[in-house]
Amino acid sequence: MMKTITMSIDDATLSKAQQKAAALDTSISDVVSAYLRFWAEKEDAQQASQAMKERFGQANWRFAVGTPDTREQRNARS
Repeated sequence: MMKTITMSIDDATLSKAQQKAAALDTSISDVVSAYLRFWAEKEDAQQASQAMKERFGQANWRFAVGTPDTREQRNARS
């Protein structure tokens, strides 16, 4: 079962994040979900934070948790 969360973020950051997500053919929701899964599985929050900084610092990062649908596949669902 999936839960919905609400978060606040400034317009400039959201706009940049949406552009980066679109360029990687993913969504903000998928990025946040993958980060939270990764972070929740780590014993050490500091280690998880550092690992994610390194992962996001790479131009072509990809998470290894399953295979997400493409934007077209997500939007084609009824």
